[in-house]
Amino acid sequence: EVVIKTWLKQYNHIRPHQALNMRPPVPETLSGSGT
Repeated sequence: EVVIKTWLKQYNHIRPHQALNMRPPVPETLSGSGT
């Protein structure tokens, strides 16, 4: 389970970069998706 969480962390960090033309993804706390 720890390995999966670590992989998800890396995947969720790297994948948005590729999807946003290598711009860093906006943290959920700033994007407003937490409301």
